Amino acid sequence: MASLRKRTWRNTAGEVKTAWAVDFVDQLGQRQRKQFTTKKAADAYRITVEGQLQAGTYRADAAKVSVQEVAEEWLTHCEVRQQRGQRMEKATLTDYRGHVRRYILAGDGVGPVKLNLLTGKVVRDFRDRLLARGVSVAMTRKVLATLKLVCKHAVENEVLATNPVEGVEVLSDSRVKTKIAVPSKEAVKAMIDAAPPRFRAYLVVASLCGLRASEQRALQWGDVDFDAGLIHIRRRADASGEVGEPKSSAGARDVPAGPMVLNTLKTWRGARIVRPDQLVFPASPKPQPNQHSQKAEAGEGSIQSHANVLHRDFYPLFAALDARHKADPARHPNVSRFRWHDLRHFAVSLWIEQGFNVKEVMTFAGHADFKMTMERYGHLFPKEDHQRGMAEIEARLFK
Repeated sequence: MASLRKRTWRNTAGEVKTAWAVDFVDQLGQRQRKQFTTKKAADAYRITVEGQLQAGTYRADAAKVSVQEVAEEWLTHCEVRQQRGQRMEKATLTDYRGHVRRYILAGDGVGPVKLNLLTGKVVRDFRDRLLARGVSVAMTRKVLATLKLVCKHAVENEVLATNPVEGVEVLSDSRVKTKIAVPSKEAVKAMIDAAPPRFRAYLVVASLCGLRASEQRALQWGDVDFDAGLIHIRRRADASGEVGEPKSSAGARDVPAGPMVLNTLKTWRGARIVRPDQLVFPASPKPQPNQHSQKAEAGEGSIQSHANVLHRDFYPLFAALDARHKADPARHPNVSRFRWHDLRHFAVSLWIEQGFNVKEVMTFAGHADFKMTMERYGHLFPKEDHQRGMAEIEARLFK
């Protein structure tokens, strides 16, 4: 238990000074003392520390270490992991640095706050400040997720007993979630038909196999099983071009590939003999002196940038389709623009339309759980089965 006592002493000027001290022994058997100018403040601290001691959550260093100090220490820890190849991608580390320095340690952040004062309310107030200044819901969630990792690091190092970010939510702007945008079959077919040979294979795989852009950029010929009709997803490339494992165990999966995908890949590969570790879709080599251009060939080159794919191939294709439509509306459809990631939604919608069940869709998409699949694609599953099932329930109940 903690004790509260009044201290009286004379300073060097001979003046009588008083203070209120709280003395206690922590969970490690170390004597601790904290002094206050008022009895009210001292008694409030005594009650708090007694509760922490009883619950086993008191940490002496929490009152000495700020969020900034532990955040900087955590970033150093992440840098070491990245250098050693311990599941820390360069792009992820860059994101963490941005979250810490632009938000957590910014002027209205929680950098100066001592860890013992970093309560759930302080975190919620920080969240509200971010949203009030116009930070998006998505970014606010990412910042709080990073702060949660910072506090987890403090817990693991026994500076904090519990994680104050746990349970702090960032609610969406609306309870009604916007349905995902799925491009029409007509639009995707028009894009594939109009794409140049170099980009056509890339489009076919994206729109029919639903690979993430990071997974497709890291795809190797050894991952394509032409005999079994499968594409093995075993790696991904981050924004900086570094290749690593999928972010979750669910990301490592086998995706079925139909005849069109396999034949398109065979055509793209051509008669070349490629090694299993060579890329299916490498970056175009840099032009050599006295050469106007050089075409990327399957297997040759390094990881290509997703931004290059978008600006060199994807966006210009929309412009070309728009020009075709304006020149001959009867022959060429008007293709509305959509995001690259919407091709993944398109592939998933085809699986659902074909009758794949939720478990199969979840597996092929690389989702970690059913909730993610149903939140994004639940409205695409046929409702007739649900209605038929309810009819059977009613029939059994009231027969």
